[in-house]
Amino acid sequence: MENVSNHRSRLFTEYIIAVLLAGIVYYISVAPGVLWQDSGLAQIRVITYDFTGKLGLALAHPLYYLIAQLFQFLPFKDSAFKTNLVSVTFGTFTVANVYLLLSLLLTNVSYRRFAAGLGAVSLGLAHTFWQHCALAEVYSVSTFFVTCELIVIAKFVLTKNIKWYLLAWFLNGLECSNHMLATITLAAIIVWTISLTRTEGFKLRWLFPAAALWIIGAIPYEYLGLQAWLAGQPISDVIHSMLFGRYQKQVLNTTVSLKMLIASFAVICLNFPTPNILLIPAGMIKARRIIKPTMFNLLIIATIFHLLFAVRYSVRDQYTFFILPVLFLSLWIGLGSAWLISRKPKMKFVLIAFALIPPLFYAILPDVIERYKPSIGTAPIPYRNEAKYFFQPWKTRYVGPQKLAEEVFKIAPKNSIIIADGTSSRPLIYYQLAYNKRNDLTITNSLFANEPDGVKIRKLKRLLKSRAVFVIRPYPHYCPDWILKNFKLSKVNKICEIKE
Repeated sequence: MENVSNHRSRLFTEYIIAVLLAGIVYYISVAPGVLWQDSGLAQIRVITYDFTGKLGLALAHPLYYLIAQLFQFLPFKDSAFKTNLVSVTFGTFTVANVYLLLSLLLTNVSYRRFAAGLGAVSLGLAHTFWQHCALAEVYSVSTFFVTCELIVIAKFVLTKNIKWYLLAWFLNGLECSNHMLATITLAAIIVWTISLTRTEGFKLRWLFPAAALWIIGAIPYEYLGLQAWLAGQPISDVIHSMLFGRYQKQVLNTTVSLKMLIASFAVICLNFPTPNILLIPAGMIKARRIIKPTMFNLLIIATIFHLLFAVRYSVRDQYTFFILPVLFLSLWIGLGSAWLISRKPKMKFVLIAFALIPPLFYAILPDVIERYKPSIGTAPIPYRNEAKYFFQPWKTRYVGPQKLAEEVFKIAPKNSIIIADGTSSRPLIYYQLAYNKRNDLTITNSLFANEPDGVKIRKLKRLLKSRAVFVIRPYPHYCPDWILKNFKLSKVNKICEIKE
C-alpha cells in the first residue's frame, strides 16, 4: 500500500511539473489579442454571446463558447486575449494528460518517465498542436477530452472497474458538444468494445448506461438542436445541420487523390521534423509487447480512424484536422521510445536532442520557404507575413490584426465603406463591437448583392460621390471582380481606396 501511495504521489508531482512547463511555453506563445479568420470569428462570437453561429450546428461548438464565457471573468482587460487563454489552458492539460496516460500504460516498464516525457514533448512542440494552443480555436479542448477519455479507459483496463468505462462515454459526449470530431473517437471506442466481448467477456448490456451518459454529456449540443426544432426547423434539417453543417460533401468524401496523400504526409513531417518520427512505426509494431494488448488495440483503432478522416477530408484547412492524429502519433513516439531505450539506453540523449529541435526548425522554415517559393498560394494581408504566420506556431507579441484595424480606423473618413474578406474583416468588427470604435464604418465583403454587374457599377459610381470606399485585399476571390475590372485602386498606406 505504501508503494502504491508513493507511486501516486510521484505521478502527481510529475503531472504538476508537466502542467507548469507546458503552461509556461504556451502562455509565452499565445497571441496577445484579436486575430484573423476563424480565430477572430470565435472572439467575436464570445463577445456577442453567439452560441450557434451561422455555419450550421456542426460548427456551433457550444461547449467551447460556454467555457470561453467563463474565461471572461479572468482579470485581464481584453476579451480576445481571455478567449485565447482557453487554448493555452486546455493545450497545457492535454500535454500533461499525455504524460499521465503514457505513465499509466508503462507503469512496469523501465524508463517510464523518459518515454512519457518524450511523448508529451513530441506533442507539445508539434506544429499543428502548438499553433492551436496560440490561437482562439476549439481544437485544444477536443484534445483535452480525448486524452481524458483515454486515461479513464486505461484505468478501466487496469482495474476492470466499469465506472471508468462509463465515464469515458460521458466525457466523449462532452467532447461532442465541443466538436463533432468526437464521433470518430466514439466510433473507435464502439468497435473496440465489440472486440472486448470476444476477448475479455465484456457484457454489451453496459452499452445502455454508457449511451445514457453520452446523451447527458452532449446536452449542450443537443439543446441547440432542440432549440432549432422548436423554432420551426424540420427535424431532418436539424439532424443534417448537427451532423454536417455546410460540409456534407467533405465529411462523406471517400476519394483520396495523390495530392491529398502527399499533403497529408507533408503535414505529418511538419509536425515531427526529426528522425524521432521513426519511433511511430516502432511503437505501432513493438508496443503490444510492453502495454496491455487491449489498450494497444484501442490506440491502433483510434489512430487509424482519425488518420483516415483527416487524410480524405477535402477542405482548405485540412491540416487542422490532423491535430488528433498528431496526438495519437505522439503516443506512439512515446511507446516506441520505451521499446528502443530498453534495448539501447544511451540513445535517450539522442532522442531528447531530436525532440527539442522542432522550435529551431520552425524558426528558420519561413525564410527557407520564402527564398524558394515567395508566394505560398494566398493573397497578401496587411501586417501578416504568410510564411511566418503559418509555419511558426507561436504568436508571441503578434499584433498584425490590431495594426490593420488601427490603420483603417485612422485613414477612413466618416461613414466609409470597407470591403474586407472573411479573414481580414474580423479584427475590424471585433474592435467595433468590443471597444465601440468607428461604428460609423460599414464593414462588408460585397456591395449590392444579387444585382447585375452593370447596375452595381452605376450604383458604386454614385456612391463614391458621397462616401469613401476602401478594399483591404484587392485580389481576385478576396474583392469582387466587377470592382477590380472597372475601377481604379489607389494605394493608401497598406490598403486601397476605390476611385472612378
